[in-house]
Amino acid sequence: MKYNYLRMMLLGMLVMLCGTSFAEDKTETIDLVGNAWDNITVTAGGTSSTGGNMNISQGDIVVTSGLGYAKKGEMSIYKNGSLTIALSENVTGYITKVVLTLTNSYNFDEPGGDWTSDYSTPGTSAKVAKGETETFTTTATDKTSLTLDNKASGKTGISKIYVEYVSASTSTLLTPAMSFSETEFTVTEGDDFTPPTLSYDGDGAITYSSSAPKVASVNETTGEVEIISAGNATIIATAAKTDIYKSATASYNITVNLSTAALSLPWTEDWSKYDVNEVPSKKNYNYSEENGDGNSTTKIYEQNTAGGTSPELLVAKSNGSFTASNISLASLENKAAKLILTYHTNQGGMSVSTTVEGVVIADAVKDETDEKLYTREITVPTNTATLDITFMMTSASNGRIDDISLTLGEIIEDEEDTVTGSGNRE
Repeated sequence: MKYNYLRMMLLGMLVMLCGTSFAEDKTETIDLVGNAWDNITVTAGGTSSTGGNMNISQGDIVVTSGLGYAKKGEMSIYKNGSLTIALSENVTGYITKVVLTLTNSYNFDEPGGDWTSDYSTPGTSAKVAKGETETFTTTATDKTSLTLDNKASGKTGISKIYVEYVSASTSTLLTPAMSFSETEFTVTEGDDFTPPTLSYDGDGAITYSSSAPKVASVNETTGEVEIISAGNATIIATAAKTDIYKSATASYNITVNLSTAALSLPWTEDWSKYDVNEVPSKKNYNYSEENGDGNSTTKIYEQNTAGGTSPELLVAKSNGSFTASNISLASLENKAAKLILTYHTNQGGMSVSTTVEGVVIADAVKDETDEKLYTREITVPTNTATLDITFMMTSASNGRIDDISLTLGEIIEDEEDTVTGSGNRE
């Protein structure tokens, strides 16, 4: 404490003697297109299709939204969401101009107050040409941020944000050194992961976050990481600003590859590890995504139409399908067995089949108390190493499926009780 106090006194004297207080006109361009995307720090990328917590930054500028989604090429702000463009907490100054380069419908309301805009019909979902701009200016000297509300029916797409601002900082805070010992990792689903060592010479509290928690989640306090599913995630460590040090960040990237391991008994799937509108690719999952009309697709919905707990999988009408393949039956030790398949669906006519020779899938039995819960008995003969199961909607209606479970019912000791037959049976 004594050391820090003396250091602050010396810093203050240096500032007074050297006259480091200044005002400087500056600009920052946050470009989401092409290689410029690599200059952006993504603390939270948001959520595709519905929007979510988004936080990106570059230089002295921080861009946030509660209903946003940022990816290489474009940022989207969704209905009832807002976009805030602000100076970093390390900067003392004010913003004078913001220019947005748009990619689709413009839906922001006028910000009001001391801000003026050159857009003629804000908030009307008017279509704009790709690359058209909207400019906001102010003569006030106290605007550290600009917030725009999107209250129209659609989303607003942005490819670039240009900011003019005045920096009037006195630079009395020290810039700490902060970095990870390694910054690039490639792992496989289900692997244990040891985070790299973080070096930091400041005194601020450190918190951790993940840009994609459904790929790799991180403990906010300890920085411990759990590998969840295939994809890419950036782990960010943020050190808080203190009386002595500026805030700081460091990050590393994790690429998670699909596991080559087979599914095994018991096998369950409730889709909780997937995002809305995602086509799950975990392990040995395959799809016929388009229906007969080429429109509806097999994908994740944030609903519970199937009767389970949101989210759930939509299986497209007119022969859309979902297949789980290469389910290992090694635990049966080559014995014949009866397996129990249960699932929730809103379409009792959803077919269930297999291509494995000799496996027989019985008709579905509806639960007496839960009308959307179905059970099927699957009989497998001896020496059946793996199993595949396909759920298909042959009718003209989409189906929903959730809470799939495949478990061992019983081992068949008497081989005369086994059923030999062709695959693709129900």
